[in-house]
Amino acid sequence: MQAPWVDDFIHEITSFPSAKFDDQVDAMSQGLTYLREHLDEPGIITFYRREVERLGLV
Repeated sequence: MQAPWVDDFIHEITSFPSAKFDDQVDAMSQGLTYLREHLDEPGIITFYRREVERLGLV
C-alpha cells in the first residue's frame, strides 16, 4: 500500500530543477537542512555511545 501523494512527490523531486512546480522539493531540502544543522546525532547512536562509556569499553 502506498500513500496517494507518493507518485507526485517522486515525480517532482526527480524532475527538479526543470519541473514547473518545486514547492515540495523546497520544503524537503529546508527540512533536511534543519535536521542536519540541529541534530548532533541520531538518538540510538547517543544511547549506545553512553552505554559504551558507562561500561568502560572505551
